[in-house]
Amino acid sequence: MVGQAAEQIIAGVVLSERLAVTMYGAIHRAQFSGQRNLRGLVVDPKMLAESAFRFALTDGGAVATAVALAHPNIVPTVAVESGGPDVVVVTRGVGRYVTVQDVITAARANRTQGGKLSIPVAAAIGRSVIEALAAAHKAKVVHGAVHPRSVLIDEDGG
Repeated sequence: MVGQAAEQIIAGVVLSERLAVTMYGAIHRAQFSGQRNLRGLVVDPKMLAESAFRFALTDGGAVATAVALAHPNIVPTVAVESGGPDVVVVTRGVGRYVTVQDVITAARANRTQGGKLSIPVAAAIGRSVIEALAAAHKAKVVHGAVHPRSVLIDEDGG
């Protein structure tokens, strides 16, 4: 259900239109600390039920590392805020995006291209992911699985 318009506030994060529902939770347009044009991921309560996951997500040192991480191929984290049972990951981002899974699905539907991504497109995606992972690893960021559903491509192809 994309497009939910009612506002809600969790730990000071103002959430409005729901943009997507992912395996991690619901992504909304957000405002936080006077900043607009942000996204807020309301983390799925089932994931937060695992105490080790919740701790890793909200640990001050881990949050500071994520907020400090700056790379053009990584969605910038602004804050991680928790209020009661909820946790919201606030990121920069304006406009729409697709996942690599969406791109692969579209390519499979396009039989004129053989149902595959073109080599230049696949190479560009692969290079971007490798560069982002190298930056994250250099910063000693511990991350979850990287897969086609978690790699985002914005409206500009970035």
